[in-house]
Amino acid sequence: MQATIDCGQDETPQECGCDGTCDNPDPICIQSCENEPKCLCKEGFVRDGNNDCIKKSGCP
Repeated sequence: MQATIDCGQDETPQECGCDGTCDNPDPICIQSCENEPKCLCKEGFVRDGNNDCIKKSGCP
C-alpha cells in the first residue's frame, strides 16, 4: 500500500523526478525514483531559494 503525502499548492506527489530551480530550470534528472512518493513542483514551476515552488516567470 502506497503512503499518501500532502503537497503544497504548486506541488504534486511523484515517485520519480527532480525539480528544476530558478538557477537550473531544466535539470538533467538521473534515475531519481523513490519507494515513497515525494512532492515535486507542478509543470511550469521551479524551486526558488526558499525551496518553494514558484512559476518559472517569477524567478529573479
